[in-house]
Amino acid sequence: EKLENKDVSSRKLLRKVVKLLDSKEFTVINIDITLIAQEPKLKDYIYTIRSNLSEDLNIEKDLISCKATTTDGLGFEGLKKGISCISTSLIKKKI
Repeated sequence: EKLENKDVSSRKLLRKVVKLLDSKEFTVINIDITLIAQEPKLKDYIYTIRSNLSEDLNIEKDLISCKATTTDGLGFEGLKKGISCISTSLIKKKI
């Protein structure tokens, strides 16, 4: 079975979503992201993440909140078996 989006860059997929939103007359207003991982420490990557998202979403970097936290050793993230991400975005119909 061939998966259409297997091994496709997540940034490329995000840009497709932005184009789809634009075609439906919607725009991204802002985004809030919390990355949850015991390792690696992500603080050195936050600026790059915000810059890349700003470019892909076509919004100002100031409209993107990105932070990282740990689970203090709890759950699969704390056991270093994976990472999680919680993200909320506000979109608005263009006038």
